[in-house]
Amino acid sequence: MKTNISYFDLSNCRIQARIESKQTGKTVTYTEVLERELKKAKRNEPSLVSIHFPAKDSEENSPVLENYNIGKTIIVEQENNNISRFTLVLNSNEINPELNIVSTRSTIGKALRNAKVDDVVIVNDQLWRIIDIIDKSKKSQA
Repeated sequence: MKTNISYFDLSNCRIQARIESKQTGKTVTYTEVLERELKKAKRNEPSLVSIHFPAKDSEENSPVLENYNIGKTIIVEQENNNISRFTLVLNSNEINPELNIVSTRSTIGKALRNAKVDDVVIVNDQLWRIIDIIDKSKKSQA
């Protein structure tokens, strides 16, 4: 199940990981803290993170495709601090992995199609933070 995690919550987990690492003398990763805190939040226990579960939808059943990031370029910061950009397309005939053009039906596309700036999404067990979303269909006015 997809879970939206805010950048603020992720920062809290990073800080907590540093504190626990210093207190215990062992390396504690923010991913370990995040997983623990997500489990607590799902059990409605006090947690460093607040989560909500978006309604399950599919492209075929969703009448509101304009809410998707179709045609937009999404810039993400991956867990390993790499910056990547992906352009989302609806039609599978338009995909081009070499140019990071992905379908909204792909694993990456599903994670990014409803994303907003500063959202944190999980793609293939990695945390990605959305840095920017570029909509080329809207022309900038000078």
